[in-house]
Amino acid sequence: MQIILLEQVKNLGNIGEVVKVKDGYARNFLLPNNKALRATKSNIDFFEVQKAEIKKQNDAKIKEAEATAKKVDGILVDIIQQAGEDGRLYGSVTIADIAEAVSQKSGQQIERKQVVLHDPIKYIGIHEVDVDLHAEVNVKVDVNVARTSAEAKISAEKFKKGERVMEGPSSETKAEEQAAEAAPAAEAKEEKPEADAEAQNAKDDTASSEEAA
Repeated sequence: MQIILLEQVKNLGNIGEVVKVKDGYARNFLLPNNKALRATKSNIDFFEVQKAEIKKQNDAKIKEAEATAKKVDGILVDIIQQAGEDGRLYGSVTIADIAEAVSQKSGQQIERKQVVLHDPIKYIGIHEVDVDLHAEVNVKVDVNVARTSAEAKISAEKFKKGERVMEGPSSETKAEEQAAEAAPAAEAKEEKPEADAEAQNAKDDTASSEEAA
């Protein structure tokens, strides 16, 4: 679908640009959030007439995002989750969990769609997470995942001192986990030739029986 952008969209384009995107992305995100219009002749003409007003509104959004950024950037939020002795979480930390924790701590309304979780959080520890308040305004927050409030407090104190707080397995444990994940695929690969050989043998036996008959 061809669209015209009403504001800058990260990794897509700047305000006023006509770009092509997938229909689902346009219908489910860009159009309902007033970030774009279908690039029809009437809409392009509308944009040209309203360009100054649209840019003014976009500038206001940027200023609002910048004001929010001052209260959000660099804050440390606690999220309590159950985990094993090795620190691996039994459940998962979702973007909804992070958005809620940041909103409560900062006093600013953070939407789930603004939280950017590049990798799933699987272990306790302090994880750096991006929050896109606007295409031009990005901040980082630290998410302190712990088993108890007491543990979260200790982790926060260590973090303030510049100490690394556990956020994943050791390199040795990680290598073992990767080997364990790769094992089923390797076994399946070994089993396939055997299965193929059995199938071929069965085929040969059938052919021999038919010839004998």
